[in-house]
Amino acid sequence: MSERLTTKQQLFVEAYLDCLNASEAARRAGYSERTAHAIGWENLRKPEIAEVVQAGLAARAMSADEVLSRLADHARATADDFLTIVEEAVLGGNGEPQFDGNGNPVVRRYPVLDLPKARDRGRLHLVKKFSYTNNGPAIELYDAQAALALLGKHHMLFNDTTLNIDLSSLSDEQIARIAAGESLATVLRTKKDAAPTTG
Repeated sequence: MSERLTTKQQLFVEAYLDCLNASEAARRAGYSERTAHAIGWENLRKPEIAEVVQAGLAARAMSADEVLSRLADHARATADDFLTIVEEAVLGGNGEPQFDGNGNPVVRRYPVLDLPKARDRGRLHLVKKFSYTNNGPAIELYDAQAALALLGKHHMLFNDTTLNIDLSSLSDEQIARIAAGESLATVLRTKKDAAPTTG
């Protein structure tokens, strides 16, 4: 925190970064209920407080690479991270295990939701929804196809992507590649293109 802020102002900034509500942050910082709304509004307009708030928000913001990484996680998610196969002996009417014709015990295998396994693998952020049903706990993962569509759009993989390009900003090499049949998306995606030439 900034040394320019009072203790109460520092508490306000910490609370605001947690709840993103100026009135609530003022209450948490110890301002009275009666003045919390006005104080919260005023605090966010004080340059020294606004600067610390902006720095805190920037530190918590996702970078473009992190957004793409999260989308890639959603696209690659599988049930394997969340399920464990359990084996259970099949019991007869007398409560004793049943055996097949070769004398091997008969077992049934079924999947069970294993959240500790997912947690240990660092995969809980892939869960969109958790609920209890008549059959026990259930989860819904983020839509892998939607994540793939967003990633494909970012990488300009689809023909329906609209590009607004100022062709005069392309280098002679880029124009030659497009004229030779290379797609505009591929030409723009490569980083090794020469800078535009003049004259």
